[in-house]
Amino acid sequence: MSSLYSDALEKEYPQECQEIRANEREKTINEIKHKIEEVIHRPIMKQSSYNGSMTKLIIDDRQTGRSTKLIKECSKYRYAIIVCPTHIRAKILFDYAKDIGYPIPLPISFEEFVEGRFFGRNIDAFFFDDLDESIRQMAHCVPVKGIVMLKDNGG
Repeated sequence: MSSLYSDALEKEYPQECQEIRANEREKTINEIKHKIEEVIHRPIMKQSSYNGSMTKLIIDDRQTGRSTKLIKECSKYRYAIIVCPTHIRAKILFDYAKDIGYPIPLPISFEEFVEGRFFGRNIDAFFFDDLDESIRQMAHCVPVKGIVMLKDNGG
């Protein structure tokens, strides 16, 4: 619609035009709310690539197979290490991977990762299981309200 025509309509029918704009805003708001609801209730597996390398974010509720997906991704590499929040969780994940037929190297704890207590010469990649929990532990249970990541992390 041309601006002149639109201006003429505004002058002649101001109330109707205002209602139309309000209805359009409401429609847009409802569409956005619907899309947000879809995203909230759908597991996320986001990928970004850089030089053929993929970074995957697996976001979902507890007991929905997040760690299983991570194990399967890790097993695609020659020597990739999963980093878990604790030593105990690393051992549990290692045993679980063996039980489901995806042998992986022994995962390490987040503490070991931060302190560099791993042999990096042959490591292809790191995968983090429950990274949010590891960060929360480092923050001494102070809520972490935001995390920024590069879209392409370079490797």
